[in-house]
Amino acid sequence: MQRRLSIHATTLIRSLIVALFLISITVAVVSTEGRVSQGDGFVSVMRQELVDVQGPAIKTLEIDLRQPRFIKTINGVNFDERKGAKRHNPFLPGKDSFESEVLEIPFDRCAISLVWSGENGVSVRVQGYFRTSKNLTNWSDWIAAESAGDEFSSGSLFESGSVAVPAGAKYLQLRIELSSDELGSGPSVERVTLNYTALEKSPTRAQNTKLQSQTEPESTYLSSVSTQAVSTPTIISRTEWGCPDGEVAPSAPPEPNTPVTHLIVHHTLTGTRPRNPNDYKRWVYNIWNEHKNGKGWGDIGYNLLIDPQGNIYEGRAGGVDAKGFHFSCHNTHTTGIALLGDFTSTLPTAKALVALKQVLAWRAQAWDIDPQINTILYSPLASVPDLDIPSIAGHRNSNPVTWSCDDTDARTCPGDALYAALPSIRNGVAQIMAPGFSVQVQPIYRSIFLMQGQQINIGLDLHSYGGFSGTVSISMSGLPAGVTVTPNSVFLPANGSVSTTLTVKSSLSTPTGLFSPTITGVAGGIQRSTKLSITITGAPGSITVNALNNGVAWAGNVNYTLVGPQGVVSGFSVPLTTSNLPAGAYTLSYNSGGPGSFTKITPVSTQTLVAGGSLTFTLNFGNPVSTLTVKCSASPSVITVGQSSTFSATASGGVGPYLYTWSGAITGNSPSTTKSFSTTGTFSATVKVSDGSLQGAQATCSVQVNSSVPASFDLYDFVSAQTAQAGQSASFDLYLQPQNGFASQVSFSLAGLPSGASMTSSSVLSVSGTSAIHYVLVIKTSTSTPVGVFPFTITANGGGVTRTASLTLTVTAPPPQPLSASCRITPNPITLGQGATASAQGAGGVLPYRYRIAGVDTGTVSSLLVMPSQVGTFTVAVVVFDSQNQQASASCSAQVVAADPYLTGFNYSPNPAKATQRVDLNIYGGNFNTTTEVWFVGPGCTAPGCKTNAVTVTGNSYIAAAAVLNLVGTYTVNIRNGSGTWVKVGTVTVVQ
Repeated sequence: MQRRLSIHATTLIRSLIVALFLISITVAVVSTEGRVSQGDGFVSVMRQELVDVQGPAIKTLEIDLRQPRFIKTINGVNFDERKGAKRHNPFLPGKDSFESEVLEIPFDRCAISLVWSGENGVSVRVQGYFRTSKNLTNWSDWIAAESAGDEFSSGSLFESGSVAVPAGAKYLQLRIELSSDELGSGPSVERVTLNYTALEKSPTRAQNTKLQSQTEPESTYLSSVSTQAVSTPTIISRTEWGCPDGEVAPSAPPEPNTPVTHLIVHHTLTGTRPRNPNDYKRWVYNIWNEHKNGKGWGDIGYNLLIDPQGNIYEGRAGGVDAKGFHFSCHNTHTTGIALLGDFTSTLPTAKALVALKQVLAWRAQAWDIDPQINTILYSPLASVPDLDIPSIAGHRNSNPVTWSCDDTDARTCPGDALYAALPSIRNGVAQIMAPGFSVQVQPIYRSIFLMQGQQINIGLDLHSYGGFSGTVSISMSGLPAGVTVTPNSVFLPANGSVSTTLTVKSSLSTPTGLFSPTITGVAGGIQRSTKLSITITGAPGSITVNALNNGVAWAGNVNYTLVGPQGVVSGFSVPLTTSNLPAGAYTLSYNSGGPGSFTKITPVSTQTLVAGGSLTFTLNFGNPVSTLTVKCSASPSVITVGQSSTFSATASGGVGPYLYTWSGAITGNSPSTTKSFSTTGTFSATVKVSDGSLQGAQATCSVQVNSSVPASFDLYDFVSAQTAQAGQSASFDLYLQPQNGFASQVSFSLAGLPSGASMTSSSVLSVSGTSAIHYVLVIKTSTSTPVGVFPFTITANGGGVTRTASLTLTVTAPPPQPLSASCRITPNPITLGQGATASAQGAGGVLPYRYRIAGVDTGTVSSLLVMPSQVGTFTVAVVVFDSQNQQASASCSAQVVAADPYLTGFNYSPNPAKATQRVDLNIYGGNFNTTTEVWFVGPGCTAPGCKTNAVTVTGNSYIAAAAVLNLVGTYTVNIRNGSGTWVKVGTVTVVQ
């Protein structure tokens, strides 16, 4: 009893030490790391990593749910690395939720608001709550986050109003609930933002800013920015304003958009304005979220954005010249610059206008854009027209209502007030840019046609800006050969405009086609270029049609048709000359009429008219004669390689003698020609015949040359599908037909047989003669061959010839074997108090099996843990059922033996013991029972020793024994249970 007491005391002391150690660890976490630990009843506060917004009085905590942090409790919510938090099963009714860890409130007195964003209706399917505590023990009720108004919520964004935190509250927890609509579509929340705003008696920052902006002289947009070198302005990067995608846009990879020819000005309106109107980074973030997730554009549409304080923000990923999504079907070659706000009736602040002019001048300087002129914005799509608009334009200049890109904002953007100020803004941009000028082709000359041998004047407009003045030399390059340009130069005054012309002349040798030359102006080290389109057309020519009757010129009515590049020209008399015809091939056809029998057209019926040239066709007539005809044949018409065929022509009609001319497969001038052919194919020959009446006729004939036929054989079957039970055979009747004297051994091989199946018929067959040879293919399956339909291929190979046939073997299951059952128990023997596994096995019948083990239905599980309750033979009965509800029974047994005893302590009294006197022994341990024996091995007690019957077993952990040891010496004390295993207890020393 004293020993037991000491053990319990030790255990209690150790538990207290561990508890004190855990407390010290928790306190250390609170004091050094400031992180939450919600285990074992101890709570500490996590470092929130708050970010200041518009100064230290406003702080925000971003919780990115794609890589969740600060999340403590989750109920039915999954976190996805792309979509964030979403319901585990949106099709189930109800709500799922998650909570934050305990968060520390950074101000003594403050108000809080919640913002969350994502997809699938986060403003209606997501609800946020918060609760507060002063001591981490008592918590307030959950308070719902109510919307700040419709203008602050959309399908992808929700922003709550601000709620004052109770005085003295130090800790905060959030809860977000997600629900599904009736279609089982649930929201996905990408991030949650918690905003803290310190409560002060003085006006808020937003109020001060508003008062300040109202006192700024809005008329300053009329004055220019001070003249200075155009440099790259300071731009707040996407990372700095909090873009979740950082500097990239995975959903809308940047596209090249150069050269940039137009700069487009927008206003953003106020639909995405944040709760705090001076949190311009949040405003830019909201626009990005609306464009990417609400409109599905993959990224923010604008290249740059400007806030009322003149700060410039990086918009679309890929740089300022990346292709944006802002200008109604004309995003290519444009840069979009948006001012935060609605400028329908009011102007932007002076700071915003200064920043706008600086940005416009910076990009105009980079791309040699004249800020004060109209230029063509070329469309990349045939279905969308080009635009002739100012190089610095408003969104409404896209005129989207004329095609498929209409949207309401485009008709009014950038607001009436800002749009009316654009001319003054363009002037201001021109004044701060470096001196320069522009050269433009006047609209009427941008796409012109010029005929060979003619000339045209091309009108040009030149404009200067930035104080430039000087003489501009104008040249033209990229023209085709034979085109000359009269050089030109013009004096351009400072900030003025001049119109001039270039004279372009082509020659008759100038090639026709479409060309895109470049017009370049050079002055004072500055070079500016523009392009135009010139189509060179051929100079006109003329064609005369005459007639001869028996070689003598004739005039009268003749019906003929002239076909050329201009189309069809019909004539009804000769001689006739047709002028102003384009160059190209012309064909004359005789229809009817004339002084006699029409014979031919000379020099030929098809001629080519060159630019500025002339042609003459002559229709020839003569005395009436029979029509000349000719027939052609090849005999034999089908031969093999190495054989010959004779081509023969027979003419009739007309006036002899006949002149024969062969071309194609044969040549010569005789009526018939014989030729041998060494290659296969179809060979045609044409014979032309002329006669004394100047008639002509022709005919074409051909010979088919085949390769010599090699010896071969065919492989075929009449029934290509057979069925066999697994373990049985199937036979297929095949036939081999020798051809052209084939005689050879043919070997067979198979591909595609199921496992366990093989060919047992002969794999070699001798094939010869002229009759089909019957071959029986035998396929033997095994009992392990799977059941199913198996297409396979047989290949016959011999004499350099390979033939295949496609066959199908269907394997069916053999009849099921009788169901039997067996079982086993492991381990065997079993130590009493320990478990064993009883396993059942089935054989035969029809799978799957079900099992009943020791009276327990285990379904398809074939084993069961059993626990014998007494020493002896332990028997388990099993029953196996198959899918046809047949059953078979079996039983198995194992021996159960007592657990071996073990020792934890031993003493005896008196110590040392006296010979011939009683010795009392105390034995401590476990697994003792009423069969436990105590033995002594020593003087006079040789192995196995002397047994004492003076044994009292108290429970299973204590034995009291007594013995009288007669001889002096050392005795070993052993104990054992019924299992027969000896356990040494200790030794007893006996003295006289």
